[in-house]
Amino acid sequence: MSDTTESKQHPSQVVAPTKIDSVSQQASTQPGDGSEVRIVDQRTREELINDPNVHVIEVPGQKVPFKDQVIGYAQKTRGTLLGKTETKQHGDQILEGRAAARECNE
Repeated sequence: MSDTTESKQHPSQVVAPTKIDSVSQQASTQPGDGSEVRIVDQRTREELINDPNVHVIEVPGQKVPFKDQVIGYAQKTRGTLLGKTETKQHGDQILEGRAAARECNE
């Protein structure tokens, strides 16, 4: 055996961990691996919105759930094939997120 086993050092003993301010381009593999970005700016939301140098991007609302999409497409297809405009319009509204999916027993 050699003396290398006695002088073994862990990476954390050699180099101090670093902090990042940008989003990681790799998938998170463990907690605290840098995939979460530190908040550098401590201003409130209202201060950021009113700041002319900050561009606010509104994120659209929730996406229509898959199950509701299936029901919407089914109602739209059924309404088209059977000539029921009300059923077809309701299917369109479900797909746009403007109406709740309901079972249509017509």
